[in-house]
Amino acid sequence: MKRIKLLYAEDLEIIRTAIVKILSEQDFFEAEITEATNCEEVIDLAQNQEFDVVIIGDDLKDGCEAKITERLVDEFEQKVIIFTRKYDTGSITHCLNAGALGYILKASYIEELIRSVLAVYNGQKFFSNEVSQILLNSSVDISFNDSKKRINRYTSDLKEREIEILDLVAEGLTDKEIAEKLFISPRTVGNYRQKMLEKFNLKNSSALISYAYKIGILETGN
Repeated sequence: MKRIKLLYAEDLEIIRTAIVKILSEQDFFEAEITEATNCEEVIDLAQNQEFDVVIIGDDLKDGCEAKITERLVDEFEQKVIIFTRKYDTGSITHCLNAGALGYILKASYIEELIRSVLAVYNGQKFFSNEVSQILLNSSVDISFNDSKKRINRYTSDLKEREIEILDLVAEGLTDKEIAEKLFISPRTVGNYRQKMLEKFNLKNSSALISYAYKIGILETGN
C-alpha cells in the first residue's frame, strides 16, 4: 500500500478531526497527516517539510485559499486540493488559476476526497462532479478577466502574481522593492521573473517588458 504524506489545513477542529480520522482509516493508501489551522502554519510547514499532497480547507481564519495555493505551487512545487463549501465560478477559477489540481466540495461524498488525493498524488486533476458541471455550464476559461491584467491566448498560463510582478518590473522597481511591496522574498520575485522569461523564451527583463507591451499584457501609460 502506498504511503502518502498529507498536509491538511482547516481552522474548525470538529471538521479537521473528522476528515483526519476518515483519511487515516480508508483502505486505499496509508496516510501520514500533518495538521495546520491557518495559512501562516501552512507556509511554515511547507518551508521545512515535503508533502505529497496539501489539502486546503475554506474555514481558515485568514481566508487565503487562492493566495496560499499560488505560493505552495510556485515556491514549494506542492500539489494542492481545495476542500470547500464554495462553488461559485469566481472561487473555483481563482483557485484553479492559482495552480490547484483538485477542487472538492464539502457536500460531496467522502469517496470523492479520497479519489482526489490519489489522483492529485499522481499529478492528475480531480474535481467534484458539481464543480465539473459548473465549469462546463459556464464555459469557464480558467484565467482572470481584469481589464488591467488582460490574459490573451498567448499568455493564458500567466498567474495573477506574475502579472503583478511584471507591472512592477515595468515601473523600474528592483526585486527587493517588489518583494517589500508584495510581502514576499526577493528570491521569490526572481523565481517568478525567471519563469516568465522561460515561458516566453526570452533572455532578459528588458525583452520581457517589451514583449508584454507588444502582446497587450501591459498598457502604455499604466
